[in-house]
Amino acid sequence: MNLRRLTTRATVAGATVALAAGALVGLAGTAAQAAAPTAVTYNCALAGKQLPISVTPTGTLPSQLTAGDSVPANSQDFTLNFTVPRSVLDGLAPFGVGAVGLSTNNFAYGVGSSSIPVTGLAAPKTDIPATGDLVLPVSGKNGAYTAPAPGTYDLTMPTSFNATVATDASAPLNSLPTTCTIADPTTAKVGSVNVIAGPQGAAYTCTIAGNSVPLFVDPTTAPDFGSVTSGSSIPADASQLAVNYTVPAAVTSSLPAATAAVGSDDFALRLGDAGSVPFSSLTSAAGTIVPGTDLVLPADAGNQAFTAPAAGTYDLKLPTTFTGVLTTDTLPALSGPCTIVDEASSTVGSMTVTTAPKQSSTTKATAPTSIKKGKNLKVSVTVTTASPATGKVTAKEGSKSLASATLSGNKATITVKGLKPGKHTIKVVYAGDSTTNGSTSKPVKVTVKK
Repeated sequence: MNLRRLTTRATVAGATVALAAGALVGLAGTAAQAAAPTAVTYNCALAGKQLPISVTPTGTLPSQLTAGDSVPANSQDFTLNFTVPRSVLDGLAPFGVGAVGLSTNNFAYGVGSSSIPVTGLAAPKTDIPATGDLVLPVSGKNGAYTAPAPGTYDLTMPTSFNATVATDASAPLNSLPTTCTIADPTTAKVGSVNVIAGPQGAAYTCTIAGNSVPLFVDPTTAPDFGSVTSGSSIPADASQLAVNYTVPAAVTSSLPAATAAVGSDDFALRLGDAGSVPFSSLTSAAGTIVPGTDLVLPADAGNQAFTAPAAGTYDLKLPTTFTGVLTTDTLPALSGPCTIVDEASSTVGSMTVTTAPKQSSTTKATAPTSIKKGKNLKVSVTVTTASPATGKVTAKEGSKSLASATLSGNKATITVKGLKPGKHTIKVVYAGDSTTNGSTSKPVKVTVKK
């Protein structure tokens, strides 16, 4: 199917979207290059003798890996031929052996100092031919492994592997364990592997048009909000965030397009567990797609307004998820959720939030200059502050608390009961609150008459 031709012919938006979905199918795999068959001879210790067999890769072998990639088990196919030479087969005939099979549980290709384990290599018992060697085809899958650092490495056959030779003879010849050791280590190379540097930044998986699409986000400029106090309002565009979006070559090669761009309208850095810092339109300009090359797309945006959390130091982290938008020069915009897959690479920077200084207050108290014995004294209190204050005010005579009241609208009335006849000097103390310092009024003098 010619995707470019179909795209240019599509005139209905729905048809074009369907085409885009099809263009993104099968992005996980990369093409492997066929290796020329190379027979490598091994000497297998069997019944006190060193018996030769040859091992020949027959299928495709990895030619390129991405550094640090965790390659999942069973994601790569390997096929080989184990060949038992005629001389060995003739030596088995006197023991009544008419069929031979072979299996191994620790075969592994070498990639530099790393290895690619291959599991499931087993050939069933196969009749010995009347003439010639016995060729036993086997196939297996890779075990899980991690690609090494960038560089070009020899792909080598193992120095040794354990095997079990199965025959149709009676015990103990029906199952013979053996260790096979390479006859000439200089023949071990069967190919080479180019390990390339992977995209920088945190890996995300985006679900776009029903497909899982890899995307990398690498912060290049971390926002710096300077001195921030708890509860303060941080205005929009107080600082900038810059990232590189990297679209792997495997994705761009499947797009019937010459340019592509990536963006998001809901990208927000996590502020520890205390909320987030939103950034508007973190969208790249269109970049030119070069076959076989990752597409790196710079983008930057200013923050949207937010309120600083409680005092503390917070990690600024990439979002757990955001809505990614992929646009090209030939397809309508495609969007979907992008979810982080390597939390260890998510930290961008940090923000230190300090406690806001408390505002000052002034307390004023007024009261009648005299009252009759047995009457209650009403003390009117006003606490003056820059912003509304809360809390209690208390009337005191010396160190003795007489009565209290709660502020409402920065005002309160304290009712003092049971004052004894005579002269009294009373002060009102405002205790303050979480944002306001306390204060004490000037004394008011009251005479209680008999």
